[in-house]
Amino acid sequence: MDSKMAFAVILLLLLDLNQAFAQTPPVQQPASGDGKTIAADAGLLPNNPDGGDAPDAHRRRPVVKKLSYETSKLTSDRSEAEADHRKLLLAVGVDKVIDLDPSFQFSNQSGAIMTGNTQVLNVAPVSIGDARQIIIKPGAEGETNITLRDKSGKIRVVFDVIVAKLNLIRFLERLKHNLKEVEGITIDIEDQKIVIRGDVLSPNDFGLIVNEIGDKEYGDTVLNKVTMSPITLNALSKKIENDVQVFAPTVHAGVLNGKIILDGTVDSEAIKTRCLKRAEWYLPSARISDPIVNASNVEKNDKPMQLIQSDIQVTPPAPKRESKLVRLSVYFVQLSKDFLKSYGFKWQPGFTVDPSISIGSADQSGGTTTGNSTGGFSFAGTLSSLFPSLNAPPSSASYGRILKTATVIVKSAETAKVKDTQQIPIQSTGVNGQTDNSKNTQVGFDSSITPTILQGQDVDVNIDMDQTEVVGTGAGGAPITDQHHVTTRLYLKSGEVGAVVAVNKQNATTTFNRDAPSAGGAATTTTKPLFTLERSKSMNKDKGQFVVFVSPQIIDSASEGTEDLKRNFRIPTSSTSK
Repeated sequence: MDSKMAFAVILLLLLDLNQAFAQTPPVQQPASGDGKTIAADAGLLPNNPDGGDAPDAHRRRPVVKKLSYETSKLTSDRSEAEADHRKLLLAVGVDKVIDLDPSFQFSNQSGAIMTGNTQVLNVAPVSIGDARQIIIKPGAEGETNITLRDKSGKIRVVFDVIVAKLNLIRFLERLKHNLKEVEGITIDIEDQKIVIRGDVLSPNDFGLIVNEIGDKEYGDTVLNKVTMSPITLNALSKKIENDVQVFAPTVHAGVLNGKIILDGTVDSEAIKTRCLKRAEWYLPSARISDPIVNASNVEKNDKPMQLIQSDIQVTPPAPKRESKLVRLSVYFVQLSKDFLKSYGFKWQPGFTVDPSISIGSADQSGGTTTGNSTGGFSFAGTLSSLFPSLNAPPSSASYGRILKTATVIVKSAETAKVKDTQQIPIQSTGVNGQTDNSKNTQVGFDSSITPTILQGQDVDVNIDMDQTEVVGTGAGGAPITDQHHVTTRLYLKSGEVGAVVAVNKQNATTTFNRDAPSAGGAATTTTKPLFTLERSKSMNKDKGQFVVFVSPQIIDSASEGTEDLKRNFRIPTSSTSK
């Protein structure tokens, strides 16, 4: 019994609480312009309708409420959203007839057919029998819309219309037909331009687009905003990098802003050009048989498809030491020999004064008497060169040998110049008898040699040299010189000695009865020869030879190739200095 009473009491208490909550007035939603109610909802003003403070048990937590001006309770876009939408692409001057569903009855009242821009197009409704149509008449380029309402005023159809030139429409249809096999692109008219957008997966598809819009008939009406897919570009850049790093390991390929960028450093411009050429092989080439001149839709870039750009820097390597040197030894040899032999016979007697003959006796004074005087016969005269003269001096000969050696070390393919000359002054007498010593004669050798190391031990030697030597003296003591000039090119092996040039000279002269064998004969101004008997012979032989020898030797260092020269001058080598 007690339990039943307790249950009844609890039930009565629950009913009282329920009635209490039911009698509590509901919280009214504030109007959009009721600032006090909004403030009360935010917890800034008391929530008690009487204006007093609410009990702590019933105080609401402050909540910040954002004011929204995007959503309106008095307006909506539901009618336009529920209407049928259709996009139309029309050409200027070409009418478009649109059939309406027979169940659709548009209103005859004003505003049933609305056009956004009547300068672009006009709309004419047609209702003949059961046929319901509208005729759209484009008049100018532009964009607008058309709204159709039924008899109840509800928007049933909205047309979004683009009016363009007739050739632009034809270009659009042509591009859609020619590029129908390319996936992932859209072709639309935007701002009176044909715009191609999208991502393509294949470089061939990208090349097809570029070659298609490259036709000059399109002019500047087409804008290409197609890009290669990032997945394709990354895969392509990896292939290019692996191929290029075979000969340029420091070059890398990456993708940046839809481009394949080649960066890194190479040693020469030739390697840089080869890297770009190898990368371009992975892309189809743009058609150049019908190029566009000054077209705004073509990016001026010499890279194919404008997809590959170069940021490769050329850093020439530091100069390296030549691995081999060439030691050149040049030998100048000049030999001379001359022989002279002469003899002569000469008999030329004569009187030194006029002879005289006198007949008579001589007086005491030593003179002669007259013809009438008595006396004997006398003859007076001086006879010279009564005996013949024989001149046979001994033979004379001379020998000479001149040897000069020049040694120089030079890098392969470089020119070595060696000059060893002397100046011999020449004394001359001027018109007024003054002595002039300003003139000189230069003798010696001047050589220029360029060796080039070939394969193996062969050396290409290019030689240009001059050699001048004194061979005698002329009038006034002036030197007589012998000059030789050699220009040649030959091949020698390292260590071989080759005779570059050899000049032989041989002179032989024989004279008869040309020179007097001896002086003091009768042929003088005070002697009258009785007769002349002369015989002479002179033989002169002169021989000479000029030879130039060249010997190249491939060496590793200048110190190694001059050990013999160091020994001649007692210069310590690296081995003896230790």
